[in-house]
Amino acid sequence: AVSDTATVSVAKVRILAWPAHDEGDAVALLMLQQLLDATRYEMEISAGGQRLSEILQEVGHKSPDLVCVGLIPPGGLSASRHLSKLLRVRLPELNIVVGYWGLPEKVQNDRETLLAAGATYCAATLIETRDLIAQAMHPHVKLQPAPAERTSQGAASSL
Repeated sequence: AVSDTATVSVAKVRILAWPAHDEGDAVALLMLQQLLDATRYEMEISAGGQRLSEILQEVGHKSPDLVCVGLIPPGGLSASRHLSKLLRVRLPELNIVVGYWGLPEKVQNDRETLLAAGATYCAATLIETRDLIAQAMHPHVKLQPAPAERTSQGAASSL
């Protein structure tokens, strides 16, 4: 048998995901789950339609490394904002990534609201959500600041 020491040193990042509004949000979170490296992330998707108090209880009970809120407009923005705010007050260190998918121009307007409410990051696409989750959980993996900034600007302009 292979020794367990290797697996112990690489604990998976535990993500609790919450569909902010309806089934569509849950489906998008399932798609996000497929994008995440299963060897590094363990994502559990909460039942949709829960009250915020129930989600807070679940987060308290499971103490995930990161909470990912998924929403596809319309609907879900105020719930996402409230949840971000409540989680931030209770768990100041928690990483909260909001995946706000579907309407890029709307995301730009609402991103500030979500970040102001307490979200760590707000992403407009599934790929961006995946990358921001990685960035939130592995901040030390970034390159030296200067080259990283140049490449991210380059990437943005080439989109």
